Amino acid sequence: MEKQKTTVEELAAQEWFQDYCLKQDVQSIEAWEEYWKIHNQEQLIVEEAQKLVHLLALEPSRSTIATEWNHLIKNKPTRKVTKVRTLSFQLRLAAAVIAFAIAAFGAWQMLQPDWQEVQTAFGESKTIQLSDGSTIKLNANSSVRFQENWKWSKTRSVHLKGEAYFEVDKDDKSFVVQTKKGVIWVLGTTFNVEQRANALGVTLVEGKVKLAIPSHEALEMKPETYVYLDVDGKIIYQKADLKTELAWIDDKMAFSKVKIQEIVHQFKAEFNIDLQVKVDTLLERKVSATIPENNPELLLQALGEIYNLQVKKIDDNTYSLE
Repeated sequence: MEKQKTTVEELAAQEWFQDYCLKQDVQSIEAWEEYWKIHNQEQLIVEEAQKLVHLLALEPSRSTIATEWNHLIKNKPTRKVTKVRTLSFQLRLAAAVIAFAIAAFGAWQMLQPDWQEVQTAFGESKTIQLSDGSTIKLNANSSVRFQENWKWSKTRSVHLKGEAYFEVDKDDKSFVVQTKKGVIWVLGTTFNVEQRANALGVTLVEGKVKLAIPSHEALEMKPETYVYLDVDGKIIYQKADLKTELAWIDDKMAFSKVKIQEIVHQFKAEFNIDLQVKVDTLLERKVSATIPENNPELLLQALGEIYNLQVKKIDDNTYSLE
């Protein structure tokens, strides 16, 4: 069954969504998770709806506008008013409402904290210190967007593309990592998130996180566990191999019974290297190896020696494996 789509205006009009944006209480968060189960909403629509809710929160309520309107009508002159004067009055009222909305929007923009975005290149990693004391280490070909100051925010929200390792300081405000494939809710913990293409992987080192993934029930993770949402929408929940899954943090490369096909995808995502495999059966062969530095050429050299494979360099961004 195809998931129902919602427009920005329809989503912003929902009372539970307004509560989610403005209150961030338990009930509104649960309503948001329930919404994810039955909708496959685009992240852009969600972000625009959130902006609209915050904008409307600064505007007068409909009841207030109605009261003012009735007051104007009741106190209008008793003498006969021409259509031209009535039209002029309506235009002035409309202009006043529009002017107020523009002013409210300007005030809303002024109150919004600045958003900062950090991007890494292929083969590059960066460490980011957030205003609350939390730390993000961003892996290669990844980006993270966050507010420079969460003083006026209900949550500490981060938007991630790619892979990042989080060390979150405890705070009264929840820490939320938003990705294209799901949302991770955190209080204070250490974890790794990788979201590339249509797959999502979360490794919890310590603490507690809650995953909200469309079409799936909310999932609470225990320490040293790994959750993987594959391209087919299937969830795999298993014990984490921390040394392997977090090797990149120490600028190492580690694989434990990983198919060469997955290594091909990793080379493309992190290093922009096209690894061409001449024999299809090689793609299913599993590899276990640890490379002391995050160097794709060293890994290819090790694969060649350990598994008796021939590695050829075609150009700076293309290798063949046969």
